[in-house]
Amino acid sequence: MKKSRFLALILVVAVMMMGAGYAYWTQDLTIENTITTGRLEVEFEGPELVLPNNTYMHESSDFDIDDDADIPALKLDLVDAYPGAQADISFKLVNKGTLAAIVKGFDFSEVVGEGTNEGLVLCKKLSVDGNEKVFSEKTTLKDALLNELNIRLEPDNDHVEVKMTLQIDPDAKNNDLKQGQEGAIEFTINMKAYQYNDDTI
Repeated sequence: MKKSRFLALILVVAVMMMGAGYAYWTQDLTIENTITTGRLEVEFEGPELVLPNNTYMHESSDFDIDDDADIPALKLDLVDAYPGAQADISFKLVNKGTLAAIVKGFDFSEVVGEGTNEGLVLCKKLSVDGNEKVFSEKTTLKDALLNELNIRLEPDNDHVEVKMTLQIDPDAKNNDLKQGQEGAIEFTINMKAYQYNDDTI
């Protein structure tokens, strides 16, 4: 066999081997990707209602998590409320998700089938992890919580404690409060929580 033909044969074999090697390596470099999205999950925990000794609202008054709500919510029920009566409430906001979250404020809604007098509930003081703000005389709870918070919560159970001193409007009328009827002051508080870097807020 001539030397030139022998060299050509060697070249063909070498090219074939290179092709096989290339195919082998490209197959081995296949990468499978799995993308898991984060979870936004901020919850209420440990709601508590304390009635001062000089307040005579009924002991069945309650402040608790609303288990019937579709979203995280608290239910406040002040029984036998009267003008000037005070109450202290507290709760925790806990980020149980995997994304940083921000709580911008709260919405209020009446309990289904019941009336509501949430506009008669004033907020005298609001404290978030010890940082206290005192409000003017006629600030309603709704106005106090509307845009006052902007609380950032890191993922994996970061939390803050919120405390408030409430007062029934001293200028409220007895017929507004429906004395002696359960649910005279009854409404739910719904959290407005967002992903921290949400550009729409």
